[in-house]
Amino acid sequence: IDVEDDTSNPYSAGMRPLSDDAESPHSPIYKYPYGQSREALERMRGQGDPDPWDGYKLMYSHPQNGGHVMKTMATFLQLLPAGFESKPLQASDSRVYFVVEGEGKTVIGDKTFEWTESDVFVVPNWMPHRHAAGPESVLYSFTDEAALKNLNLWRESRLGQ
Repeated sequence: IDVEDDTSNPYSAGMRPLSDDAESPHSPIYKYPYGQSREALERMRGQGDPDPWDGYKLMYSHPQNGGHVMKTMATFLQLLPAGFESKPLQASDSRVYFVVEGEGKTVIGDKTFEWTESDVFVVPNWMPHRHAAGPESVLYSFTDEAALKNLNLWRESRLGQ
């Protein structure tokens, strides 16, 4: 498979060959184009209100098993509508966020971090945090959730219910 031109990969269309009965420990998809992922977030927005904790959030998934793209890392893309303020949550994973679009702030514990496009910030494990978007914002994140789930150590608490 040509990693530079992933269109030759049958999995890139979100499909799986019938002859495929093997499970790779990592996703056979090498490219997840942002345009397609962003469109998926827009389709999700068209289906209803945002989740109070995550906004509109999608997980990049392994096409052979529907799980995480790697056994040790989970990756996500989330859309925070303009003016959206999430409820706080805490989880046993550590999260690294990349601001793809927009600007806003994240409260981690009792500290507020303002962010804008191209910024990177980290939420340590089990720290309560919440996001607030100014204009519409998109955050990409990766975490060790997959590893923790494989070890039966992952947990999450949605606060403010």
